[in-house]
Amino acid sequence: MTKQELRNSITEERRRHSAEELAARSAVVCERILRHPRIQEAKTVVAFWSLPDEPDISSVIVSLYAQGKNVLLPCVTSDTEMVLRRYRGEASMSPGAFGILEPHGEESDIATLQSQPSVVLVPGVAFDRDGNRLGRGKGYYDRFLKKAGQVYTIGVCHDFQIVEAVPRGEYDMPVDELV
Repeated sequence: MTKQELRNSITEERRRHSAEELAARSAVVCERILRHPRIQEAKTVVAFWSLPDEPDISSVIVSLYAQGKNVLLPCVTSDTEMVLRRYRGEASMSPGAFGILEPHGEESDIATLQSQPSVVLVPGVAFDRDGNRLGRGKGYYDRFLKKAGQVYTIGVCHDFQIVEAVPRGEYDMPVDELV
């Protein structure tokens, strides 16, 4: 199966689930994230503001911020790059590229991730049990993860997004585990 065929297959599978069912599944994902030992130990967590077809982890972002953690969210700055900015509450957010909410403010230094216990929550269209990830095809996260270096990564997905095998390209960056 090609990457595009897999994207289409996951999109079809998602459509089989009601909004209520997806919300309930997202709540389970959020609970697992918040209980995860790496998240509890982390001083910095890179998260993402979910698109409608991803698990909604906004409650995780709000909770981690309330706990005093440094929560960073991606902001798309070009057709190929994204930077991280600090989340400072929903009032600090506005629509950015692709209509995704992004925080205002200064860019955070990626070196922060390597200087303290950090975790990156990574979205994806599909994952396999080896941590291979299928994104949306633009390569934003693959480039970012390559720059981030040795930081612990957790793929965030619904169970129906876990497949037997994800086609992997030369530049694709796997995640350390799935939630």
